Amino acid sequence: MIYYVATVPELPGCHTQAKSLDDLMNRIKGAILLYLETEGCSIVGCFVGCRLSKLKPVEAKVAIKALGRMGFLPVRQRGSHLIMKHPNGRSTVIPVHIGEELGRGS
Repeated sequence: MIYYVATVPELPGCHTQAKSLDDLMNRIKGAILLYLETEGCSIVGCFVGCRLSKLKPVEAKVAIKALGRMGFLPVRQRGSHLIMKHPNGRSTVIPVHIGEELGRGS
């Protein structure tokens, strides 16, 4: 199964995945808005890129558990996106879509 992955290099930790490009565009727009809201920023302009990867997909709960072991803590959840922050200030948004794995490269 192919997953499409979108990342926003200017917003560390802002990424998502989907099985179709249409869903991907909708999800990355939501992830960008959520990231900016969490950081207290306003929208100025964003670059969105997509890429395919050969990494094995994992379920969101596996990624959340691994991030927890690295010191990331859940801060809040909005819709299907869980925001996790590390004590050193790093943050990431994990898309938790029921019945789907995280896409390759997320």
